[in-house]
Amino acid sequence: MRIAGEKVTLRGLDAETDTDMLIQLRRHDEVWLQLGSLCLPGHLTHEAQAAWIRKTNQDPSKMYLAICEDPRTFASGLFRIDEIDLVNRSARVGADILPACQRRGLATNAYKAVLKALF
Repeated sequence: MRIAGEKVTLRGLDAETDTDMLIQLRRHDEVWLQLGSLCLPGHLTHEAQAAWIRKTNQDPSKMYLAICEDPRTFASGLFRIDEIDLVNRSARVGADILPACQRRGLATNAYKAVLKALF
């Protein structure tokens, strides 16, 4: 899946290319505190993150997307859509942006693009 916004493109997470971004996000204190689960350092390996991406990509109640400023380059963040309820047309959404990429409107643009695509 690909969703284009004004400043960003959102694409499905890739187990080969997006593990570094996930590890960086999950090691950042502000993100780590919001994860809602304990993320032990031993789980922040490339192998563990790649396995998590592959597992998550198979779950129909979740959609995790990479936020990219340029679709040909690395991801700047992660956009989550989970608790998808097709009957009641509801879902929980959230975005995490790498610290070096924050304060540029990427999350705002990602939210706008996703809402436009979904509704």
